[in-house]
Amino acid sequence: MSELHAIAKPEGAKADVVFIHGLADDPFACWQHDTSKPEDSWPYWLASQRQDIAVWTLGYEADKSYWTGEAMALQNRAKEVLTVLELDDLGSRPIIFVCHSMGGLVAKHLLRTASDMSKPEWRLIRDNTRHVLFLATPHAGADLATLIDRFGKLFKPSAAIQDLKKNAPVLMNLNEWYRENIGDLGIKSHAFYETRKTSGVLVVEQSSADPGITGVVPIPIGADHRSIVKPTKASATLCRYLDKVIDKALLPEYPDPEPTGGGPEEQGGKAQKANTRGSGNTIIQISGDGSNVNVGSQNEPTDRAASSKRALGVLPPAHGKFIGRDTDLKDIRGALLDGGAVVTAVGGMGGIGKTATGLEVVKALREEKAFPDGVLFVDLFGFTEGREPLSTAEALVLLLRQLVGSEGKLPDEVDQLQLAWRQMSAGRRMLLFLDNARDAEQIKPLLPGDDACRVLTTSRHVITLPGLKRIELGLLSEEDAIELAMTRANQDRPDRLSREQAERLAACCGRHPLAIEVTVSTLNDARSLNVEAQIEKLGSLEKTALNMDEVKAVLRLSLDLLEPAERAAWCRLGVFEGDFDAEAAKAVMDVEEADAILATLEIRNLVAWQDDRLQLHDILRAIALEDLEPAEREAVGERHSRHYKDVLAAAEKLYLEGEVLDGLQLYDRELHQILAGQAFTASRIENTDALARLAADYANAGVYVLLLRLTPRAGIAWLNTQAAACRKLGDRQGEGSALCNLGIAYAGLGEPRRAIEHYEQVLAIFSKLGDRRGEGSVFGNLGNAYAALGELRRAIEYYEQVLAISREIGDRRVEGSALGNLGIAYADLDEPHRAIEYYEQQLVITTEIGDRRGEGNALGNLGIARSDLGEPRRAIECLEQALVIAREIGDRRGEARARYNGAEAWRRIGDEAKAIDWLRQALAIEEAIEDPTVDQTRTRLAEWTAEHDAG
Repeated sequence: MSELHAIAKPEGAKADVVFIHGLADDPFACWQHDTSKPEDSWPYWLASQRQDIAVWTLGYEADKSYWTGEAMALQNRAKEVLTVLELDDLGSRPIIFVCHSMGGLVAKHLLRTASDMSKPEWRLIRDNTRHVLFLATPHAGADLATLIDRFGKLFKPSAAIQDLKKNAPVLMNLNEWYRENIGDLGIKSHAFYETRKTSGVLVVEQSSADPGITGVVPIPIGADHRSIVKPTKASATLCRYLDKVIDKALLPEYPDPEPTGGGPEEQGGKAQKANTRGSGNTIIQISGDGSNVNVGSQNEPTDRAASSKRALGVLPPAHGKFIGRDTDLKDIRGALLDGGAVVTAVGGMGGIGKTATGLEVVKALREEKAFPDGVLFVDLFGFTEGREPLSTAEALVLLLRQLVGSEGKLPDEVDQLQLAWRQMSAGRRMLLFLDNARDAEQIKPLLPGDDACRVLTTSRHVITLPGLKRIELGLLSEEDAIELAMTRANQDRPDRLSREQAERLAACCGRHPLAIEVTVSTLNDARSLNVEAQIEKLGSLEKTALNMDEVKAVLRLSLDLLEPAERAAWCRLGVFEGDFDAEAAKAVMDVEEADAILATLEIRNLVAWQDDRLQLHDILRAIALEDLEPAEREAVGERHSRHYKDVLAAAEKLYLEGEVLDGLQLYDRELHQILAGQAFTASRIENTDALARLAADYANAGVYVLLLRLTPRAGIAWLNTQAAACRKLGDRQGEGSALCNLGIAYAGLGEPRRAIEHYEQVLAIFSKLGDRRGEGSVFGNLGNAYAALGELRRAIEYYEQVLAISREIGDRRVEGSALGNLGIAYADLDEPHRAIEYYEQQLVITTEIGDRRGEGNALGNLGIARSDLGEPRRAIECLEQALVIAREIGDRRGEARARYNGAEAWRRIGDEAKAIDWLRQALAIEEAIEDPTVDQTRTRLAEWTAEHDAG
């Protein structure tokens, strides 16, 4: 009998994780490394660490009775398991199955049975299964008789083993069904295998642990068949891997933007495009500590606004109870729900309460689930002091990121982003809140795919669009202004402000909401403040029709009540563009009592908090910048730049430690600040040595992250800054590194002669310094350049020098890259067998050291070589794995190469339609990233299309 055991069922759980044990095991002991401590095991650790998921273990009869009987016994057991899952309401939210050994067969069969049966509850279980982790599961990739013999040695004397042999056709058919159908079901598979023997037997080898699914690469774990699922600590590799899988399962589903694609660069006169030469070859010397970082030879593009820090449905903070504006709230609500207009625009002067009023409506509609597909929010920075409004591309990326998360790969060009946005928003009943818009031109490209999604926007300018509903906010009514003043003033002390004083204060503030909020917050917190005297000061201000200068004058009266140190610290916060965290605020303020000052500023409404992020209102930020003395502003800018250089370095550290997504997410979250910090130092290289060093260090701080996030031209600008700064400092090592990477950048843009000029300058520098590592780097890149010029024998000479140096200094990453480049060179010389030898050596090294980019390159080039040898199906398997890796790490050029070469392989098989589709997607990416081989791809696509249409 099957039984589902609940380890944890927290209220509001967002997903279910089900552990399924294997043959001759039970639902608890299977996962325990110490059976004397039942709760010191993987499922219990997971339950204690994740309060957002339910954790279960599935128990079933795993002895010989489970497997004996007719061929349909396994299917009958699957029906029983599905019934058990159904009774505990599994299927209403995402499911992740974690399966040991034969437990993986149970999971596969229950998914197949759910697909074959018409029972709706079982279909829900299938449809909501997001991931399956196979841990030492025998997928019969190896000879089944040998596999059964191994299990017999491990579990004898059970008759179950022979029944497996009897049912072999059923199991083989099951594996075939899973391979063919699981992709269409949207279920991601993950495979792990043991590397140590159990009782003298390596039970499930890599070949058997491979489910045979494109893109699924079995991962080795240093354990035997039993201990592979018995981690000894919650931070073990498998535990951390599952945690990441859960995060992915909780992301909202989204369609892949089309066209997408990508894959393996021109190989002489051949049709194939080889993966980039020298990936991982170049060495950037980090000045200061003498350490080195390897970097590939291509910079990958992204938009300046690569990711939003807000998740779907998360809105900016609201400060206290919303007061008044009943008519305005009703009008906005009616326009969004019943007015028939896709866009509702809320207008009014700065600080009048446009955002707060919009938020009040949006929160109410969200609670009512009027827009069941959620709310998206973007600040367009239309009127933010000291920075440009968001571009169309930046705004589209921020919108899409809220749908796809940091992991999703987005197009690079505006038209592709716009297409992706319209596709993803079409048919979704969402509310799009575009705050602080500059004008109609900023909004028009962001309109959704259809009118199922409604748009609310705010702006100080009049927005005019066809069918738009405009609602203008004026000053508060006299009664609302008085109520706001009294509510805020008297919330902690009922007699703080009398009604008569509130009337006068509201009038003196011109019934302007922000002026009232800040003034009253100051009255509440100021030390020994005479309220009456302050109101008199407000009344003495000359006012005509209320304008922004007068609002600023009112706000400055409140700022004057800060202590001098508090006022100075607050002004320094004006350096931030957009939001920032407390650590950055402390770094910029540079005072010992920073925490206390931030608390005071929050109480007085001079900064706003949301979770762990702070932000200044646009008007307050303008005042802060106006009040900073020029010398102080320079000092604050330097502290800001230094802090965000360290943030960039922290993102790089995460990347290099294997936490690639975490590193990219940190960079994306602080994107605006990092770019502002680098720009500040780049414009001040000649000012001081300290600023020159900081400018040089920026490019070194985030080598791999910048490789994936900067466009080639932006990367060249950063490197030119680094080279100029190092020359000023007399830092020959740093200058050489910058020049080397400039050469790489130009090579990536298809300018090998210009690249060689840079490399030869660098070689002279590194040779004089006696830097063997640096020399190896330059030799590799010279090899790349000469290969690009078709001088392959000369290129091979350089690659062999790189290989010798890398082995001399023990740098395995560079060794792998050199092997790959040698393979490409021999492939160009029409020696595919020799090329494969080098690629396979490269693949072994890159896999062992976790170099995903190098691994993808090796797989892509193996695919080309297999195709050259007349093995197109094996080629496609390699190229599809390369495509998965390219998408995972955001390598758009790698995507294009894999698509291009996959197209050639599909054509050799005879599938012309598939070949043209892959080639078309490769072309779309190459055009977007300005790949130098785009003309070749365009010509080939035209030829193939014409042949297909004619045939």
